[in-house]
Amino acid sequence: MKCQYCGNEIQPGATICGFCNSPVTNEQQNVYQAAQPSAYNSTPGMVTPGMSVLSSKKELLETPQCSELKKNLKASAIVGYISASLTFLAMVLLLGNYYALIDVALILGLTLGFHLTYNKFCAIGLLVYSIVNCIIALVDTGSPSGWLIILAAVYAMMITFKIDKVWKDYRNTGTLPNEVIKIK
Repeated sequence: MKCQYCGNEIQPGATICGFCNSPVTNEQQNVYQAAQPSAYNSTPGMVTPGMSVLSSKKELLETPQCSELKKNLKASAIVGYISASLTFLAMVLLLGNYYALIDVALILGLTLGFHLTYNKFCAIGLLVYSIVNCIIALVDTGSPSGWLIILAAVYAMMITFKIDKVWKDYRNTGTLPNEVIKIK
C-alpha cells in the first residue's frame, strides 16, 4: 500500500507512514486488505493451492490433527535422551571408557535431529547406529544391549515418515485430515 501524501510504500498494518509520518486512514487499510488474496476459499478448512497457512512442519504439529504425532515423537525422543544419559553414566563415569562419549554424542545428536527438526534421516541414522551397536555388544559380551534405543528409533522413524506424508499431502492439497492422525 502506498502513502496518499508522499507515495512511499507503507508496511501492512501500519497506522502512520514511516517516511512522512502522515496517518493511514481506515479506508486505505480496507482497500489494501480487499486487494490481498485470501488464504481461504469458500470451503471451511480448505486452503487454496499455492496459498499456505502453515509454513513449517512445526506449525503442522501444533494443529489438533497432529497432536498425537507430536506426543509420540516426544516420547521416542525421551527414550533417546535417557539412552544417551545411561550410556554416559555406565560407560564414561563408571567404566572410564571415554571413547563412549562418541556414542553419547551420536545418540544425542541424532535424537535431537528427529525431535527438533522432524528429520526422518536422523531417525534412520539412529536406527542403523543402534543396530550396529547392539550387534557389536552381542559379539563382545555375548548378550545384546541397546535394544531400547532400537525400539525408540523404529518408532521415531515411523512417526517422522508419517509427518512427512501429512506435510506433503498438506502442501499438495491445502487440507488437513479431519480426524486426529495416529500411528498404526
